Amino acid sequence: MSRKLGLGEAGEATVVRQRLEDGKWRSVESGRADRWRARIGYRDMDGLTKEITAFAEKKNDAVKICEANLAKRLQGRPDGVKADSLFVDVGYAWIEHIKRPKSGKSERTIVDYESSFKRHVDVKGSPIRGLTLKQVDDPQTIRLFLEGVADDRGTQSARMLKSVVSGIIGFGIDNGVLKTNASRMVRPPTSRNPKQSARDHMRAMTRGESDTVLAYAKKAAEEPGLNPRTVRKRETTHDLVAFMADSGARISEARHVEWADVDLVGGTVLIRGTKSDSSERTVQLTNWQVGLLKARRERTGGEGYVFSAPAHTDSGKVWEQSNCASSVRALFDDAGFSWAIPHTLRRTMATTLLESGRPANSVRDRMGHKDAALTLSAYFARPTDDGHDVANAQVLER
Repeated sequence: MSRKLGLGEAGEATVVRQRLEDGKWRSVESGRADRWRARIGYRDMDGLTKEITAFAEKKNDAVKICEANLAKRLQGRPDGVKADSLFVDVGYAWIEHIKRPKSGKSERTIVDYESSFKRHVDVKGSPIRGLTLKQVDDPQTIRLFLEGVADDRGTQSARMLKSVVSGIIGFGIDNGVLKTNASRMVRPPTSRNPKQSARDHMRAMTRGESDTVLAYAKKAAEEPGLNPRTVRKRETTHDLVAFMADSGARISEARHVEWADVDLVGGTVLIRGTKSDSSERTVQLTNWQVGLLKARRERTGGEGYVFSAPAHTDSGKVWEQSNCASSVRALFDDAGFSWAIPHTLRRTMATTLLESGRPANSVRDRMGHKDAALTLSAYFARPTDDGHDVANAQVLER
């Protein structure tokens, strides 16, 4: 780590001692100082001690120039993050940073952030595409940019973008090239013409409605005369929706379930969640769901991902998030539930269990939620075989 070792200054004039006519010695200036030199020693990133020198007519000016040059030198590698780096370049560096393991961002969040960045920042016509990191770190610049996106693309797009801008500026702070995050001074943007969404993010289906969706999906997959690729897509959509309705898995979690995580003998599945430490959990499946998975294993071979990308015969291909969600939403629309979203299935499962009188903690464990009380969440040991989730599966049995 670089550090400042010392600071010194010296004038160009020199002082000598001379004997004058009265026989006494005097200090006599041999020249006039017309500039000052400031020097700073520092330890560079290669571990070697180096020196920076600056000259100026005034002492304080020399010191300031020298310290400014030191600050630039300590900003990192020549290709590292700097205050005068293009905001777009820093943005790509930030995206690569949050893609690293343990970044605290789920896969879905990273996909959304990268998509928002490419759609609104690194695109022709973007008002901040040619600005530096320091120039974007301005409340008015950020506010005008986000309001423009809100009016053009909607409030939700602008709010997602605000998180992206804040993350990039925060990355600059983490790298020591900025001191404040101006995005925190900007209120969440809203559109002048808010659009009314036909989707209801808060509503759950009744048991009868979810049964109707599953019956429609099954019928669509069995329609005669379809080409093999369409058959694979409809079968995978049906099986995925059924799994989500039974397990309460998020769509991103369901897409990544592998056959190695499924125990068809014990009737359980390991869901590798990404939202929090508690989101990785083992869920008891219904007998109905076990039967569906057995049939799917016979059709697909039981290797790789359970709900692999239907466009490929290779079961090692993950079904891309947006394509998967689009297929589920299309199913809802065709089945007459155009208000529903993929997350509706998760909400429906939780609502069904709670309305049946199941304990809230038991439902929380099945959902993979983190308890609101941090102490309880950190020290509460879940029983590994208390029968709670078996009872949950009994409630959900079809």
